[in-house]
Amino acid sequence: MSHPNNTSLDNHSIRKMVLKLYGSAMSTSRVLVTILEKELPYELIFIDIAKGDQKSESYLKLQPFGKVPVLEDDGFLIFESRAICKYLARQVQGHQ
Repeated sequence: MSHPNNTSLDNHSIRKMVLKLYGSAMSTSRVLVTILEKELPYELIFIDIAKGDQKSESYLKLQPFGKVPVLEDDGFLIFESRAICKYLARQVQGHQ
């Protein structure tokens, strides 16, 4: 029997929007592990480093130094894989 004030939310219900993860296979691995562990909805947007996609004008609007990965969460942009993982962990923790 659960306490009446104890509400249970799964990670899918706390996410209003799908996370957008920009990067290549190698650059997103650490972040993807975190996303999958937290069971968060996400969209992977492939950035072809060999073709120089990370230096395109549209990508440089997301990450001014042309580095990957970048995470977009409802208009909020964050980069550096460790910072992204820490951000995701805190976001989920704050909703539990």
